[in-house]
Amino acid sequence: MPVLIATGGPFLASWTNAAVGIYMAAVPMFLGYLSFGFGLARVQASMATVITLLEPVVAAVLAVLIVGERLPNLGWIGVVLVVGCLVIITMPMSLGGRFRAKAQFEQS
Repeated sequence: MPVLIATGGPFLASWTNAAVGIYMAAVPMFLGYLSFGFGLARVQASMATVITLLEPVVAAVLAVLIVGERLPNLGWIGVVLVVGCLVIITMPMSLGGRFRAKAQFEQS
């Protein structure tokens, strides 16, 4: 609040500016983090860490589609690699992999 009072002139200059600021605080920030916390309580920590890697991919794709930014070829390669890794890590283990994992667990 002190920062808003000291530097909030443009924010409070019109109802449109204030409405945009309130929307940004309420929808993407509050509801986004509330949903993120709700989801974190229901998945493993390792899976949550991997899934958070999708955030920059979504931001880059939205910047290309909505804002019209251009992503270089290396950026698209990174997008494909991140999505590919997420697909691999979220796939269920094969039947043989489950038996090997269970045998390793029982040995320790």
